[in-house]
Formats: sequence, C-alpha cells, structure tokens
Amino acid sequence: MFKKLRIRTKILLAFALIAVITVVTIAVVAFSISQSTLEEESFNKLTAVREMKASQIEDYFQFIRDQLVTQSNDRMMIDAMNAFSTNYYTVDDDLGLDSSTILAKREELLTYYQDEFLERLVPNLLLEVEAQEYLPSEKLPLAMQDIYISANPYETGSKHLLDNPGDSSRYSETHELYHPIIRDFLERFGYYDIFLVDPQGNIVYSVFKEVDFGTSLISGPYADTNFGEVFRTALAAVEPGAVY
Repeated sequence: MFKKLRIRTKILLAFALIAVITVVTIAVVAFSISQSTLEEESFNKLTAVREMKASQIEDYFQFIRDQLVTQSNDRMMIDAMNAFSTNYYTVDDDLGLDSSTILAKREELLTYYQDEFLERLVPNLLLEVEAQEYLPSEKLPLAMQDIYISANPYETGSKHLLDNPGDSSRYSETHELYHPIIRDFLERFGYYDIFLVDPQGNIVYSVFKEVDFGTSLISGPYADTNFGEVFRTALAAVEPGAVY
C-alpha cells in the first residue's frame, strides 16, 4: 500500500515520522533529565534536613551539658546537695524508726508496689517479677519511699507536688526549701526527672519520687541500669565540670 502512495505523500509521511520520533526522543530525554534533577534536588533537601536535625540534636545536648555545668556551680544547688546528703542519713534518728515502725512502712510500701508499680512495669517485661525484687531492703530507703511515695496523698505521676509530708525530720525541712525551686526548673525545661546522688551512690533526692528514690546505684536493682553506669562513670571523673 505504501508503494502506491505518491512521492509527495511519502515525503510528508517520512517527515511526520521523523518529527514524531524526534518529539518522542526529546520527551524521553527531557523526562530522564527532569527525573534525575528532581531526584538530586530531593536528595539535597533530605541531606539538608538531616544536617539541620543533627545540628539541632547536637545543640540540644550541648544545652543540657551547659545547664548541668551551670547548676553544678550554682551556690543554691551546692547547698541543696549538701543538705540532702546530710539530712538523708538523719531520718532514722529524727523519726525514731524502730523495727515495728519499719515493718509497718514496709507493708504499706509493698502494697503500693503491687498495686501501682508492678501494674505499669509488668506489661513491658517478658518475664513475671515479684514486688520484693524491687522493694528496698534497707531501713532508710524504705522509710523515705513510704513517706514520699506510698503515704504521699498525691496520685501516681503527681507525687512531685508534695513539698513537705508533715513529719518532723530535717530532711523534710530541706525538701520544703529546695524542692519547689528544682521542680520549677524541671517543668520549665521539660526534663523527665532530676536526681541528686551522693558519693555513696544513694539517690538522696529526685523530683518525681519514683521507686528508685532513696535507693543505691552501687548495689540493688538499679545498679546495673544505664543510670547506675553513668553514675559510676561520673564518680570516677577527675576533671571538674565533666558531663556524661
């Protein structure tokens, strides 16, 4: 059929075919270049976002380091650390904690662990645990946790709202003086919690009064946690202002 066409028609069809092939070729090349350009642009944007996020994270951790160093040199925080460290060990004498009183406090605290603590902990574990595995065995942490946790009138998650439990201990007087200030710092900067740990490894203060309050980071259930590890690293530091 093509042979029967006139020369003029054949020439027009040939030019039309060449034009179509040229247009298609240009379109394919343009699409390929456009796709490559878009991919490169997207990659560059993602790279820029990654670098910006990395910079933001680095700035955030530097901000925390600066705050920690500043707080460690703050006279109020130094006084608070000294007062909490000293008065933590006087609770026994201040409150006259005999064996029957400690036994009663232990039962109250055990009830709290079973009803509140384990209910939130067990769903996150693969193994079943008993409350006794986490319950403090020594007198001071037992007493402190009973006063500030199990006997605390505020609900779980709001234990930090208690300034003074109303006992006659020097620790509670210290707590009433410094706790509102440290709590305000935590709330303003959005920290999960703030702890003061003495050189013996005892958590002598925390804002939220969770079940690690009053316990040891050298022995006991929290010694092998990341918290315990970073404490021991900080304790071994020789340079002032070191942050871990």
